[in-house]
Amino acid sequence: MSFLATLSILIFYNKINSIIKLSMVSLTISSNILTLPIIYYTFKGIPLLSIIGNLIIVPFVGVIMYLSIASLIVFKVSVVIAKIISFFNSTLIESIFFLLEKISNLSFAYINIENPKFYIVVIYYIGVFFYIFYIEGKEIKEQENESQGYYKECKREKF
Repeated sequence: MSFLATLSILIFYNKINSIIKLSMVSLTISSNILTLPIIYYTFKGIPLLSIIGNLIIVPFVGVIMYLSIASLIVFKVSVVIAKIISFFNSTLIESIFFLLEKISNLSFAYINIENPKFYIVVIYYIGVFFYIFYIEGKEIKEQENESQGYYKECKREKF
């Protein structure tokens, strides 16, 4: 799933971010485009509040990583200071888990699907890949034509 999420971000992020203009929301939406059908089929449901969950998590991931690295480095110098840093880091992580648990317990946070249909996943991916290859391919052709036109104009100006 991480491969699909990364691929989805590479394909859809710029387009979505040009419309929404909120990078974290655009990142979450774009990563869900190719992973949502697998979540639907495998876990028999669709998470509705994943955007809110990611908006809570993403800003803190960097802080958690830096605190973890700092505690490892400081550990060589002072175990006490490393434990203090680790305590703050653990408290931050536990707070995030607490908030995410509260969000996930909301009645509308998740749509349970008793019997997910595989053909829905197939139709969804056919639609997405049609978009990728047809619509995006069309835009690439238009950009190529524009750049060729620019090249031809520059060439004419020289003579």
